[in-house]
Amino acid sequence: MNSAESHALALRLYEAGRFEEALALLRQALADGESSEVWSDLATVQFRRGEVGEAETCFRIALQMNPNEVQAAANLGAMLLGQGRAADALPFLERGLATMTAEQRSAMQIKIISARHAVQLRPFGTAQKLEQFLRLYVSDDANERSYFETHIARYVATLEGLPEGNPGQRLLELGAAFHHLTAALIRCKGYEEVRCTDVWEGEPSCKRVLTSRDGKFRDEVTVDNFDLQSSPWPYADGGFDVVLCGEILEHLALDPMALMAEINRVLKPGGTLLLTTPNLASAHAVEQTLRAESPYCYGQFEVG
Repeated sequence: MNSAESHALALRLYEAGRFEEALALLRQALADGESSEVWSDLATVQFRRGEVGEAETCFRIALQMNPNEVQAAANLGAMLLGQGRAADALPFLERGLATMTAEQRSAMQIKIISARHAVQLRPFGTAQKLEQFLRLYVSDDANERSYFETHIARYVATLEGLPEGNPGQRLLELGAAFHHLTAALIRCKGYEEVRCTDVWEGEPSCKRVLTSRDGKFRDEVTVDNFDLQSSPWPYADGGFDVVLCGEILEHLALDPMALMAEINRVLKPGGTLLLTTPNLASAHAVEQTLRAESPYCYGQFEVG
């Protein structure tokens, strides 16, 4: 038999539970001509036989030969997650999503959420470590860095105050702006989907890729651009488990009850709203107001 024939017969034997014979044929196929598919299938058989170390080596060889071998990535990620190695598993699980069917993606998303829970919030559980994670998403722009430094304590407190996300749960982040919190909501809190709103001009809805400065983390989010206080919100009733409204109310020029009514509409019954706004009675806010400046840390009132 040639390599392809040995490989095909090995797969049939594997499906029949004849692992020893399948293993021998896969090794013969590799001897006749290496391929990433054979290495990946060899790893799968080894894993079923309990040869975890050997299986990991073979999966990694398959991915070195072909980084687009997504089934190998998915299987390696699932195996590592089962060993409690969530940090190692997460990149492979995410890579494995690339060419999956909708049903397969749904199952894999559950594994990814589990891995994120195990990896992120626990290591970044202290305020100091959460801050380190948040700094991975700050650009070199001077204005952005100034804004970040002003609000870092609030960012950390916000993350600590939000409930943990679970598979299938959705969070709506209002006024995401610089997206300083967005990646942490995905990576640290574990929500399956984080949807963002902004008020900048542009497409009504667009995709934005959030990449950490070290290149380790990469997430795609949907950003909806509309006026929170006067435009219809493009979301179904009860579509979100959590709504985050951080430092938004003080920016509104109209009655904030329209915004509150929409938040109530899009939240699921029993959902969570986390709302923060500056203390108007603080010395800082009073001083700002007397200067005809807004009570938040940036911007001025428009006086006509």
